[in-house]
Amino acid sequence: MLKTEINVAIALIIHEQSVLVGLREQHQHQGNKNEFPGGKLEQGETPDQACQREVLEEVGINLIDYQQVDCIHHEYDDVIVNLHVYLSEISKMQAQKINLPWFWVAFDKMDTLNFPKANQLILQRFSRGDYFYK
Repeated sequence: MLKTEINVAIALIIHEQSVLVGLREQHQHQGNKNEFPGGKLEQGETPDQACQREVLEEVGINLIDYQQVDCIHHEYDDVIVNLHVYLSEISKMQAQKINLPWFWVAFDKMDTLNFPKANQLILQRFSRGDYFYK
């Protein structure tokens, strides 16, 4: 049986040594796990456009300076997910506009959260500093 393949754009939004995190709703795939802002690409949409749109819809801010830092392919039992990963450092003014229920987690506390398996490689690379601006 062929698995559905889903393309998702997610943003690692950074502010003062913390990253923005949320909690997936129970009814969602991988529900009740932590997540980064983002979502599925819509028909005809590029990953860049999806990242911008999803962050504005979910978080309430318009990303100005962001760049793609990774693309991760992960296969679950029921679906294949391609994560297009973006990085953005935001200003204090933007950080104050973040919609609830999103919250900030210090870099050194990210390993205490429960992310979906598709995010594990992101967490590993993040902890090594692979995603930070050079």
